Amino acid sequence: MNVAGAPARRRARRLGRRPERRPGRPILFAGVGVACTAADLAVYAALAAAGAPLLGANAAAFATANLLGYLVNAAVTFRRPGAPLDLSVAAYVRYVGAYLFGFAVASATIAALAGPLGAVGAKFVAMALAAVSNYLLAARFVFREADPESS
Repeated sequence: MNVAGAPARRRARRLGRRPERRPGRPILFAGVGVACTAADLAVYAALAAAGAPLLGANAAAFATANLLGYLVNAAVTFRRPGAPLDLSVAAYVRYVGAYLFGFAVASATIAALAGPLGAVGAKFVAMALAAVSNYLLAARFVFREADPESS
């Protein structure tokens, strides 16, 4: 029994963080992200081909991919083994907020790096930083565990 790690685990629970480490979680998160990107593109392409206004098609595609990402990440990526599926409006609002923050990170990165790296180079850096931001916020803010000691 690792007694030395117990205070850190209790502190992590009080802060609402997942004390458990699962090394495959970032890979699952990335896979969900790729699938959601494909869904975003498919919805956008279908709506645009059907004659929908492009900004409306983009908004519908984003909303679809975002909701899909929340549901799959909640069910697979961040769900503890054996735990029931825990979905809530509050968690989804946090998920949307986390992704809007990631969008802001990406936008600021593009604004700062488009000159020295070019538009495409800046976009690649922005995508990487937004992905890291989205993962960290999902793991520590969106899908955090409640403190069992406060229940």
